[in-house]
Amino acid sequence: MSTMGRCEMDARSETIASVLSQLSNDGAGADRIAAFVAENMHAVHLALAPIIGDRGVSALYRRSLLLAAREVAGAEGFHRTADASDDYATLQSALAQQSGADAATLGQALFRHLYIILASLIGEALTGRLLQPMFDTSSNGHAVQELPNEQ
Repeated sequence: MSTMGRCEMDARSETIASVLSQLSNDGAGADRIAAFVAENMHAVHLALAPIIGDRGVSALYRRSLLLAAREVAGAEGFHRTADASDDYATLQSALAQQSGADAATLGQALFRHLYIILASLIGEALTGRLLQPMFDTSSNGHAVQELPNEQ
């Protein structure tokens, strides 16, 4: 992969990471962060399923979860809980059990690994086209502001 391609990939995957980081820095609770991650994972699933099928998305999701859990200290239990089902409500529930900062870190790692794995399988250009709506939060306003206010 070229350096320019790597920078393009990092910029796209960092968009969701930036939102998660901002949520964490703003003191958002794990419930709010978990809802954001699950909603975006569902959107990724909807975008990818017509291309790689539900089973392909499931395999990509599970591998990304495993790599995210390995990257984040103390997240082994998270992986087993979140991987129990392809239902993103399970992911949301597992993230909600974490601290807000840990939920954000796990979400960042999940989406980063998902993007990297997918780009290695189908290429960066197609990955960018398929995931652009999920990774470009500016297309419909500021994603952070679209989330309900925390009570």
